[in-house]
Amino acid sequence: MTTILILTVAGVAALLIELVVPGGIVGIAGGICLVVAAVLCHYEYGFWAGFAYSVVVGCIGLGLIGWWMRQFHRLPFTRGLILQERSAGSASAPAFIDLTGETAVALTDLSPSGRVLLHGAEKLDAVAESHAIARGETVRLIRRSGPAWVVRAGEPDPIRSETADSPRSHTGSAPAPPDASAAGDTRS
Repeated sequence: MTTILILTVAGVAALLIELVVPGGIVGIAGGICLVVAAVLCHYEYGFWAGFAYSVVVGCIGLGLIGWWMRQFHRLPFTRGLILQERSAGSASAPAFIDLTGETAVALTDLSPSGRVLLHGAEKLDAVAESHAIARGETVRLIRRSGPAWVVRAGEPDPIRSETADSPRSHTGSAPAPPDASAAGDTRS
């Protein structure tokens, strides 16, 4: 009987220690102690005594673990294991600023997802609305979809496009040379 009691106390103690010391080895040792104690009780006192032992030890063990979990943060030797600081401020999620309609530049190829650079400083996750968008292309933020923004390519800002219009060609080619007749060529 003494061996069974020693194994039981050692097993329960090891399981309680396992709640503080991570790793699993102490908990496994405690579980083995309890199983060996139950087997010894079955062997020495019969089936019903062993069954009763198992039920009683199980209930006591669950009760102790429940108490331990409720009292863990209050015990003097476990206070140092728990962060006691409170954060100043709200615990709610930060509010997102609505960036719908803003323009950005694709940092990566968006095929269909990638990253865009907003206002030259803020990097955002983005998903192309329809087709792939090449790196460096201007995009417009359409809507938020989860953590990413849905973007559309090639939509210049209407306010900026009015001021950016100039007589130069937007095709990127050099201006045409002046016409020879307009240059004052008088040969006839």
